Amino acid sequence: MNVKLSHDVSFSAVVIEGTKVFPNFYNVKINMETLTEDNVHQNIAIQRIVVFLTEIINGSVFCCEKNPAAIKFARIAKGSRVIMFPEEPFDQILGMILFQKLNAIIEDKMEIESVTISSELAQHLTFTVDDFEEFKYTPIKDELPWWNRRELIVSNDPKKIKSSDSWDDYGLDWNSVDIVLDLEHNKRQPVVIILDGGGAHV
Repeated sequence: MNVKLSHDVSFSAVVIEGTKVFPNFYNVKINMETLTEDNVHQNIAIQRIVVFLTEIINGSVFCCEKNPAAIKFARIAKGSRVIMFPEEPFDQILGMILFQKLNAIIEDKMEIESVTISSELAQHLTFTVDDFEEFKYTPIKDELPWWNRRELIVSNDPKKIKSSDSWDDYGLDWNSVDIVLDLEHNKRQPVVIILDGGGAHV
């Protein structure tokens, strides 16, 4: 039996728009449905979403890959995770990217039905994304853009892709057991258990 789930998460990021830099705080609600009855795979899929949003997206710098000021910043900001978007990283664009990327990283174990996003910069105006239209993108060596790939990457740069962490580094390969690492305290903790029937909130 498929189960419908929702997950609320908040994170912060720095946004570069043109030559201006803004701190921003986001609230995201993810609605999803399980596609497998394997509880371990369900748990891993949920933890992949949590890790991606809290460990990779949180604290990053968002900017458009066509913005000269952002490109210059990315070259000198070696200690920052700069995430390049195909367009200016307005909330609706971020929502579309997250909708596509989260569906990619959970593969065929779950389906993201919608992503609802709001932020302080947008004065908490809410955007809901339940479909994806591909952006114009010039591929590098015929590779898919990072938001279409299942790997734990947020870059199209081959060097950064090669040096990125893998899901196995977080204990979130599909062959992992039903426990994961507590990233803050480096202790093994039980993950969410999904029960059959009805809806759930994780």
